[in-house]
Amino acid sequence: MPPPTDMTPPQAAEVLGCTAPTVRSLIIDGALRAVATKKGNRTFYAIRREDVDAYVEEHGTFDRRRRGGAADPAAGSSLAGEVRSLRRLVEGRLADSSDAVAEIVALREALQLQRAAMAVLLEADADRAAGVKHMRDAMECFDRADAKRQHAIELLDRVVGSLTLPRTTADLTN
Repeated sequence: MPPPTDMTPPQAAEVLGCTAPTVRSLIIDGALRAVATKKGNRTFYAIRREDVDAYVEEHGTFDRRRRGGAADPAAGSSLAGEVRSLRRLVEGRLADSSDAVAEIVALREALQLQRAAMAVLLEADADRAAGVKHMRDAMECFDRADAKRQHAIELLDRVVGSLTLPRTTADLTN
């Protein structure tokens, strides 16, 4: 078991806003530092709080991330707000340093990339909606064609039903 100052994957998961298996994956992938202790077939991880905090500072928490689904403009504006607050933080801390200029430029580039990505996601959603509409229209067209074919079959059945077939050759001569 981890020392009392360290965290277990479930405890780290609570801070990160994800599940314990996700924390274990982050550890295995090297994205989150931890000390592994083997006991038999099991592996126990001890994660320092400082490492979890560093991960949150660099990547944010999982509950603030969106996975899959349509682009959410509110999520994009939230991300833009985070970039703005980071820029203010950097400007305040490094105002007298030449590193501040580089950090500000990097943050501006990140914000521009974020805006471009949101625009592309919105275009993709519009294209998907157009495709769905096209498919729905095609299905309605197929339904109309099937109804017309069914009507034609009914008409042909009436024509065939109105004909009388001869039962014997004598009926043919009469």
